[in-house]
Amino acid sequence: MLKKCFSYLISTGLVIALGSGDANAKNKQESRSSSGQNAAVIEKKFVLIDLKKVASRCKVGKNIEKQMMDINNQSKIPHLELEDKIKSMEQNKSSDFDNRKIEEMQLILYDMVRTKRYQINDAYKKAISELENVIKSVVKAISIREGIGVVIESDAVVYASDCCRDITEDVIKEVDACCQHIKVEIKE
Repeated sequence: MLKKCFSYLISTGLVIALGSGDANAKNKQESRSSSGQNAAVIEKKFVLIDLKKVASRCKVGKNIEKQMMDINNQSKIPHLELEDKIKSMEQNKSSDFDNRKIEEMQLILYDMVRTKRYQINDAYKKAISELENVIKSVVKAISIREGIGVVIESDAVVYASDCCRDITEDVIKEVDACCQHIKVEIKE
């Protein structure tokens, strides 16, 4: 599999085949003379991007995170009020009826917290999905404009030479320019 992949990259001119110890001098010389051209081809065809950095550093990504913090803080208020009420009931309980009532209240609290958590997670996923679509469209526009063949997520790369360009900062700038706000909306 690796051999096929390497053969394909060599045949397309994207990777230079370096001669082994028994290769003749002519092949070595051809590899050296074409290495500058191939480096330019690699630079033009393959670029890297750090999508996590784009999402966390662009203005929209920061705004989504701020909205999420606000939503989380606001969602805690009714839960904390009910929790305080349960604690007060526990201190003043006098019968089995009070114990059953406390257990019911605890179940209600648990259900409220679980439901709110699902709502918040769904809203976050929807906002992040919208942001991902914006990022993908910006990456596609940059790729078309600059003749880039392949954009590779930097987390998936074990090694990239200096000739493999990183377009992360370019994407952040263009996302900031084209998208000002994505609202995190909770469906009640």
